[in-house]
Amino acid sequence: NLIYRQVHYSLRTYYCRPLSKHLLGDMSPTRENNDSIPLYAYIATFLHYNIIYLLSVYISLKLLIGSYYNPIGIGGLILLPYISYTQVYRRDEVHDGNQWRELIENFPSAPGILRYLRFSFGKLPQEFVDMEKKPDSQFILACFPHGTGADFRLLMDSVLQNVFPSSIRRTRTLTASILFRIPLIREICLWSGCIDASRKVAEKALERKRTLIVIPGGEAEQLRTEYGVERTVLKNRKGFVKLAMRYNVPLVPVYVFGSNDLFYTRNTFYQARYWLMKKFRICIPL
Repeated sequence: NLIYRQVHYSLRTYYCRPLSKHLLGDMSPTRENNDSIPLYAYIATFLHYNIIYLLSVYISLKLLIGSYYNPIGIGGLILLPYISYTQVYRRDEVHDGNQWRELIENFPSAPGILRYLRFSFGKLPQEFVDMEKKPDSQFILACFPHGTGADFRLLMDSVLQNVFPSSIRRTRTLTASILFRIPLIREICLWSGCIDASRKVAEKALERKRTLIVIPGGEAEQLRTEYGVERTVLKNRKGFVKLAMRYNVPLVPVYVFGSNDLFYTRNTFYQARYWLMKKFRICIPL
């Protein structure tokens, strides 16, 4: 009950008054002093947000279409072994991740993107810092808002070793199941410590003393992302609170400023996309 009251108060406070940047993170590409951003930061950001996503879509379409026209060469020799490996032989990876910290912490485009977005953590409460230093420290970090793609999560991973030095290798992020079925995106998710966002997987992770990063708003919050509007979705999404209470794990609300401002969004085909989201839990932001 104490944990629930604290969480309820924190979330209610977020709704009722401006958030303090001194306690929370900030990623605000459209705010003041944009002229001070170096050229390499623009190039790194452009390549990251275009090449990676386009490449993953291209690979997926190439495998699907190629398997139709070349069922033996591509379907039998490439697609079938890949599906067998990822969905059968190494299905366990989505239960506890497959961290590659050296790559994530030194991701080639990360320094430029961090500079372009001015991504930084605010001053953390001393109580949290002291608790994190303990070898058995464990938290549930509830991040808001989701944004169009929760891009801040990957950026967080590249700097978390400076913020959570004691628990970084025990930290896992709950991620939508669909992402583990997309080539390249699946690998990036696993390397950055993502696991399947099912209740059973989350419970197993907490039993292993993992620290969890959750984005409660999920696809509902993602679909409602609007440039310049700070909006969170919590209705019928209190499972993370129940997990914190059940396993007696401190719950830390986190707000990411600027997450909704990374892209301009449109309401085109909103009803159709909303139906897809409700029916299949698939979000297509535009």
